[in-house]
Amino acid sequence: MNSNDGYVDMGVAGGQKNGSNQGYYGGQGPQSQDSALIYMRIVVPLGDAPEKLDCGRVLELEIERLEAEIQMMRYEPD
Repeated sequence: MNSNDGYVDMGVAGGQKNGSNQGYYGGQGPQSQDSALIYMRIVVPLGDAPEKLDCGRVLELEIERLEAEIQMMRYEPD
């Protein structure tokens, strides 16, 4: 989970395209073309930070639910 602070994300992607372009390269047949992409995004959060979830409380609730399920299984007639 991301913090509530701003951050910068950067990356690079590239590839090679093969194909025939009659209009380019003097019509000499299949040519390969390298391409690359560089990107950067800057994230600046606006407004108040959201209230964080208390994971300890969620865990307690899950344990209580599982204990109740076990008790119900003990009292079920066979």
